[in-house]
Amino acid sequence: MAEIAGLAPLEEDDPRALGPYRLLGRLGDGGMGSVYLARRQVTTEPTATADEGPLVAVKVIRPDLARIPEFRERFLREGQAARRVARFCTAEVLDISTDGPRPYLVTEYIDGPTLWTAVRDGGPMAVAGLERLAVAVASALSAIHAAGVVHRDLKPGNILLSPSGARVIDFGIARALESTTTITHGSIGTPGFMAPEQALGQPATTAADVYAWGAVVVFAATGRAPFGEGPTPVILRRVATQAPDLTGVPADLRPLVARAMAKNPADRPTADELLLLLHRVHSPAPGPTPAPPRLSAGAPPPPATGAADSANVTTRPLPPPEHAPPTGPPADRPPARRDPAHRWLTIALAAITAVSVAVAVTATVLAVTRDDRPGGTTATAGTTPRAAPSATATAAQSRRTTADALSHSAVRPIGHISTVAWDVPTDVFDVAFSPDGRTLASLESDPLSDQSGNSFDHKRIELWDVTDPARPAAVGEPFDASGSGALYFSPDGHTLAANKRDGTVQLWNVTNPAKPAPAGRTPAGPEGWSHGLAFSPDSHTLAIVLGDGTVRLWNVTDPASPTPLGEPLASSTDYVHSVAFVPGGHTLAIGGDDGSVRLWDVTDPVRPAPLGQPFDVAWAGTMEFTADGHILVTLGETIRFWNVEDLARPRPLGQPLFGVPSNGGMDMALSPDGTVLAFNDQLTSTIRFWDITNPATPTPLGQPVDNAGGWNLAFSPDGHTLASAGGGSLIQLWSVG
Repeated sequence: MAEIAGLAPLEEDDPRALGPYRLLGRLGDGGMGSVYLARRQVTTEPTATADEGPLVAVKVIRPDLARIPEFRERFLREGQAARRVARFCTAEVLDISTDGPRPYLVTEYIDGPTLWTAVRDGGPMAVAGLERLAVAVASALSAIHAAGVVHRDLKPGNILLSPSGARVIDFGIARALESTTTITHGSIGTPGFMAPEQALGQPATTAADVYAWGAVVVFAATGRAPFGEGPTPVILRRVATQAPDLTGVPADLRPLVARAMAKNPADRPTADELLLLLHRVHSPAPGPTPAPPRLSAGAPPPPATGAADSANVTTRPLPPPEHAPPTGPPADRPPARRDPAHRWLTIALAAITAVSVAVAVTATVLAVTRDDRPGGTTATAGTTPRAAPSATATAAQSRRTTADALSHSAVRPIGHISTVAWDVPTDVFDVAFSPDGRTLASLESDPLSDQSGNSFDHKRIELWDVTDPARPAAVGEPFDASGSGALYFSPDGHTLAANKRDGTVQLWNVTNPAKPAPAGRTPAGPEGWSHGLAFSPDSHTLAIVLGDGTVRLWNVTDPASPTPLGEPLASSTDYVHSVAFVPGGHTLAIGGDDGSVRLWDVTDPVRPAPLGQPFDVAWAGTMEFTADGHILVTLGETIRFWNVEDLARPRPLGQPLFGVPSNGGMDMALSPDGTVLAFNDQLTSTIRFWDITNPATPTPLGQPVDNAGGWNLAFSPDGHTLASAGGGSLIQLWSVG
């Protein structure tokens, strides 16, 4: 085998073979897993060599994602969708397997540098090569869109320059991590190549790919991104509000690039139209030159050239990408409160896009799009005026709130729980406080039951006395919770529930935490796996998310004999991520795969009725209501705040908080008084805090704290303690006020 640039030897813990593929070396790592060079063995004889089949790229999924059934299902589905993409101008998807302990995806191996590397090392492309590149990438987008796939992260690092021409890679598969199947949403992408709607956290469609095509052409023609260099918030502000710098783009291509990079997605051509226009680029124009891009309604005009900026625009080529050279579909992205399987699945794609947009983006974009009006009323472009603080926050002003406490003292560790058992490390999947705050429940892998290394199906629950968080102590013995995904206490504290892999929900009587006892179990749901659940405030009703995209209500007044209530609540999508009761219990919110939230009147749970129209939250992997029920906080690709005082007409508050995409895990928790939001970001292994006393203008609080790779968060009922867990066998307890 000829020497291949960038190929590293296999490491000690790397697999040597996967299915019929023999691995030859390591090509790189990304947020979803590792990429290997391999050959398919055409015989099973012991004498078979690794030189029998063509070279392929094999992407192997990370173990923590591999043990999540929802991820496996979505990964398989999206891989099959990617196989429908026409092979010209793309890396062909050859095979996908989710049967074994290490799911993998196999693609054609393409020998050649990325466009990013080629321009960095050799400078801008000549005109003829540039035109060939523009046509090839537009052709690839046409094929990708025809298969019903949106790329969402088209950039120079995802274009390979093979001997046969440019090939687009990394399309579609990353959506397994964000759990979407149709039009995608949000702020995923690489800042200099993101469309304005992505930079602002708005829905992204195929038009975002066309915009990225224009940005790629600018880069290939000039050696720089269309909005220069600088910190991510500055770049995103320019993307949202300024016209791209097309200086240096050949005159024949410039009008088409300008049209492709229009601020308003409706003003951009489709990929098919783009391809046709490119074939006519040298023909005499039959009509007037295409108009320059229009700004979308409410967007400010581009500032005058030379206006002051917080980072200088330069013409130097951009630095190389921060992830491994993509030779197969590079890496990737996930969700629900309280299901860690969903939370881990939520938003991992940022690891491959090399963009972790800090909360400073919100302040930066707000500074540009805010419309300051007389009388002190402030409104952001396209949103309603800033709302007054919620009733909960207002009532809290008469006492010391959690936000007040954190503004005067830093979050600090006060205790920890080690779940190591019999000298064997365990993984913590979830934590939950009892309503009285005296008990913390943890869902962990069971080292005695799991000898295979797959800890998803083999779990146990432990209860801990945290009356004194500095000295937590085990209560009773661990008990079996095999196949469970998350923990939920009933509001009265009498019942502990866990959703199960087989579509059931197991209930335990924990009135005496030292002697928990199985109480009851709901029957298996359709298609297995109960994705999430929520107790009504009176503890009598349980809402369970089922695998067929419906939500079933159960009467659990007697946990020993759960009784179904009415018909399942239907969703317009085949997947539901999260459910939450509005305090008071008369309304249920359902977050679906289509990025919307639907509200249902469940005053009579036997005859629930829809409230108003679904509203687009750009996907909600998890959501929580403030204690007064006036504010809904959704966490998906961004954190968003909604005024739901009028349940029939929810309205957004302020701008989304950017910076939530993370490397495979995330969670949020609201302080009981509704003044602080804590967000756990697996990508940076930190917990961040915001003052949301006024949800329309959230403000960062203090410095992030190191969470050592943890996943899940829970506030104690008094708001004084925060528990974080995951990424190992340590549960950390933090003082927050």
